[in-house]
Amino acid sequence: MNKKYKKILFSSIMASILSTTNLFATNIEATTKIVPIKKQTSHKEVQISKEASKVMLDIANARGDIYNKNTKKAKNDLQKAISHINIIDNLRPTDEIINHVKVAKKHLQYESTQEVGQDLIPIAYDINQLTFAMPTQNAREHLKNARKALSLGNKKEALKELSSLEEAVSITGLYLPVNQTKAYIYQALKELKLNNLQKADTILKKAEHNLVVISITGIKPIEKAKKSFYRAMVDYSHGAYAKSKEDLHNSALWLNKAMHSSNKKVRQEAKKLKEKTNTLKNELSGKTLHAKAKLHELWAESKALSERDINSVSNKFSSFKKQSKFKTDLLDARLHLEYAKARQFIYGTKQETKSELNKASLDLKKASKYSDAKTKKSLQIIEKSINNLKENISNKSDIAKKKYEVLKTKITNLL
Repeated sequence: MNKKYKKILFSSIMASILSTTNLFATNIEATTKIVPIKKQTSHKEVQISKEASKVMLDIANARGDIYNKNTKKAKNDLQKAISHINIIDNLRPTDEIINHVKVAKKHLQYESTQEVGQDLIPIAYDINQLTFAMPTQNAREHLKNARKALSLGNKKEALKELSSLEEAVSITGLYLPVNQTKAYIYQALKELKLNNLQKADTILKKAEHNLVVISITGIKPIEKAKKSFYRAMVDYSHGAYAKSKEDLHNSALWLNKAMHSSNKKVRQEAKKLKEKTNTLKNELSGKTLHAKAKLHELWAESKALSERDINSVSNKFSSFKKQSKFKTDLLDARLHLEYAKARQFIYGTKQETKSELNKASLDLKKASKYSDAKTKKSLQIIEKSINNLKENISNKSDIAKKKYEVLKTKITNLL
């Protein structure tokens, strides 16, 4: 990147932060025009996958040592596992944001609110890079509130929002369950010191399940298709229509691979996405609201499907068949809720929105068959809320959109 471009980029971001215009409007063009995508992201994914494989080997060796009652060697293997997982920790993109937030919080102690406002620039930049990779809505909200507090000179409120932002980003980072995996390893070490070999082995088995998720997250076809869709949106918003068409073609290639997934739901949904992708490719020769909306829709749907795909990997390791079916139904309900949201707020008819909401309700009914009394009651409450959404399909307000997020969170909590 040359100096001239850097200066233009910095000025653009600076203006967007200090402006009264909401940087994080739902209009995708408002975000994609501000910053380019970091090209090194895929390289980091490969590194994370490699390190996860090393940790898996360390833990497998430790479990073998436990079986042979060689606790000393098992402890050494787990120390190696900690070293390798720390490398993963440093590779996670959320760490950059957390460090920038800490800088802003420290500056609040002795700098003016106007000066601290400039600290939000790299935070906004980094969050923008994560948009296509993992959920960032909560982080965006806290950043928006922090910016408002700073503009009013309210340091106390700004500090509160920055702390909430840091927490939100930390939670987002757990999309790759690194922290939990590390905690399992430390728990296993503790049990080994107490000579509780069986307990240590059980804990390490849970760690192995998480590591499978970490190692494949960056290389699953749906994940790759999602990122190509995002690049297509970025290129399209910049007027690079030929490049956008090429990105869309790459998405289709990844969807081809996803159509051979071992998961039936992924195969079915990938096929639908590919059909939509092929239909849209011929409409990217010039700028139209229709094409822009369709690109946003494809990205939103692929993002939801990718999240469902990754979570289903962890679900495969459930020891209980009923629990596995329960979680699968909840994952499907959440997926169709996301699809309904895309139909209502991005592109789609009222009937299509209602159809997706009906599918979500049906999946919740299926899940209730494998639930206890307390969980059934929670599912009924969620289903009632989904039925209420059907009555307000024409509502495009932020409040209406928030209702979708609340329901998605409730389903996630049950998972």
